[in-house]
Amino acid sequence: MATQDQIRTHYELEKELAARIMSAAPENRGRVSLEAYDELFRRITWHEGLLNTPELRARQRRSYDPFLRMVGEGSDILEIGCGNGNQMEALAPHNKRCVGIDISDCVLDRQSAMPENVELMIADASDLSAFADDSFDVAFSKQLIEHIHPDDVGRHLGEIVRVLRPGGRYILETPNRLTGPHDISAHFHQVAVGFHLKEYSYGELLRRMDQAGFRRYRSPLFRQAMYERRPRLASAAEIPADWKRPAEFLVGIMPYRWRRRTGRALRISSVFIEAWV
Repeated sequence: MATQDQIRTHYELEKELAARIMSAAPENRGRVSLEAYDELFRRITWHEGLLNTPELRARQRRSYDPFLRMVGEGSDILEIGCGNGNQMEALAPHNKRCVGIDISDCVLDRQSAMPENVELMIADASDLSAFADDSFDVAFSKQLIEHIHPDDVGRHLGEIVRVLRPGGRYILETPNRLTGPHDISAHFHQVAVGFHLKEYSYGELLRRMDQAGFRRYRSPLFRQAMYERRPRLASAAEIPADWKRPAEFLVGIMPYRWRRRTGRALRISSVFIEAWV
């Protein structure tokens, strides 16, 4: 557990580094982002992402359970922001081709231990030029899009549409702005100013996805993994993602102090969308 002084130090550094990313020229954003994350982990030695305890690894595996179930079997799969590649390894026995990309070169450390049908590579989430059109059946990302520069999100979504085959799916989960902030800013602000460069609501993200060329959406009724020790199905049903907009409206007009708890009750603590091209 970090001390108050450590939380303040982390916050001040992350806010400074996030401002550096936001002000970077488009052609330099990838490099600046990588340098910023490297600096954060070098200086914030108590960061949860560096602990790698058995409990944290177990929580991560549980949080990915909904994705692994939704991806299914027999597909060519792309994970954007794959980290150590554990999800690709889990999906490999049941699918044809599993590709994981991440901006950090840590992905390359795991490549030699992966099954033959798994490829881990360095790539920017907004530039999928390494892949031809119609390369994948399913793409997915977990808590990624909030880390992308807002000016690059349209390109990111457009690239996913391009590399998905007709009828292909993109499954994504990101913290909901209306119940945030969900980064280190939560200790000091009512909006994200750290490495969550922009958090989104369902309404905001669905508009961006419409513009990118996605055609149909639904949202699973999962209890949100970011707040639960074990993600569970609230019911077996899935609903059109648009149906969550009234719940967002209700949360949006509430005083800030009530939003997080109400959002959890209404299943909108995070934006969880399955979209088709």
